[in-house]
Amino acid sequence: MLTAPLVFAGAALAGPVLKCDSVPAASFGSEVKIESATLVTATSLLPDHCDIRGTIWPEARFAVKLPTDWNHRFEMMGNGGTAGAISFAAMDRGVGKGYASASTDTGHDAAKEPLASFAYPGPNNPNAKRKATDFGYQAVHETALLAKKIISAYYGEAPRFSYWVGCSTGGRQGLMEAQRFPEDFNGLVIGAPVLSGTGNNMRLIWNAQAQVGPGLIADEKLPALANAVYEKCDRVDGLADGLIDDPRNCVFDPARDLPKCPADADNANCFTGAQVEALRKIYGGAKTSAGKKISPGLPVGAEVVAPSAQSGPKSGWAGVVAGTSNSSLARAESYMKFLVLDPAPGLSWNFRMYDFDTDPQKMAAAAAFMDATNPDLRPLKQRGGKILQYHGWADPLINAMLSVDYYEAALQRMVARRPRNSTGYSWFQECFTAAAVWAVERWIG
Repeated sequence: MLTAPLVFAGAALAGPVLKCDSVPAASFGSEVKIESATLVTATSLLPDHCDIRGTIWPEARFAVKLPTDWNHRFEMMGNGGTAGAISFAAMDRGVGKGYASASTDTGHDAAKEPLASFAYPGPNNPNAKRKATDFGYQAVHETALLAKKIISAYYGEAPRFSYWVGCSTGGRQGLMEAQRFPEDFNGLVIGAPVLSGTGNNMRLIWNAQAQVGPGLIADEKLPALANAVYEKCDRVDGLADGLIDDPRNCVFDPARDLPKCPADADNANCFTGAQVEALRKIYGGAKTSAGKKISPGLPVGAEVVAPSAQSGPKSGWAGVVAGTSNSSLARAESYMKFLVLDPAPGLSWNFRMYDFDTDPQKMAAAAAFMDATNPDLRPLKQRGGKILQYHGWADPLINAMLSVDYYEAALQRMVARRPRNSTGYSWFQECFTAAAVWAVERWIG
């Protein structure tokens, strides 16, 4: 149902000074094409607003929605997966509260170019290189700048505060903004960021290679795995409540803590030697043949079997970690085929071909434009910017240790002699986007 716009102290709601249908006639630069501007009348879900659509050269589609009763604030929404679609549902939640809202598809159409195929050059894809850069960081930044220009033209004043909200890929996009363009947003809600897209996809490849052959972890084994993990780790925090408070405090050893199959004869309630070795690799993290760790292992916790709205009770590992034909592996393969490895190996490549001794070096070029791993957030802090970041421990797709390690590295750069709570960077091991937005608003103004 329609909610009332948020009104902040000392700030009455503002209205437009420009007609919605006049927006396309305004000039916003030679690389911007405003394709439509439609005044949408109020419904039970949304207030009156001006719905603006367009493209930034070469192919980055965007949408900006401007409520007639504006709360003087701008909120931009991030993407998920490999992007390729504008986040309209997330935008509408902001518009319903009086925010000017924007989103971009980051320069490609996922329906036509699924997963990472948008980055593969060819005669029918002349903008492949720019699409990769747009996906990495450029389209979000350019859309943020453009949205502020449109807002200023429409209302006759710039937004007083600008916020970023994104989870997964949207979390990575937000950290990229904080690192590269700290002037774009006053506050950023960063959820479960794939801050190292190269490293996280490499880890998914590692997990799959570990399960090739007799080491395969079938879905039917996941309840037994979950039971063993929680039997070992649930009580470590002093309370047997079906929750693992901090998986770093529990040392789970598959060789010691799992039930072994008698005579190595496989069944659903035990684990063979090959399966134990596969799990040891998954929990231990990707390594070179010399034993050097190059990606953190998966924390325990996501193995638990819990209710699923789509298919009933289901382990968090099902379709993500277990097996060699899951959706997360398909995405990781696509990244490696078209976007991450240099040179791009193309269609014939598969996950079995990744070499953990030589291929990590081939990801350096992609890491430079798509990994949000620079821990120096001092420019954002110096201008008063704030980050509220969250990441669930039991995230089987995006390793929570990426967030933990980044947060600690960023604090080392910022803290010096000042207390940690003065850094402007807060971190939570939970998932609560709506509450996080509310908190950032009141933290900043």
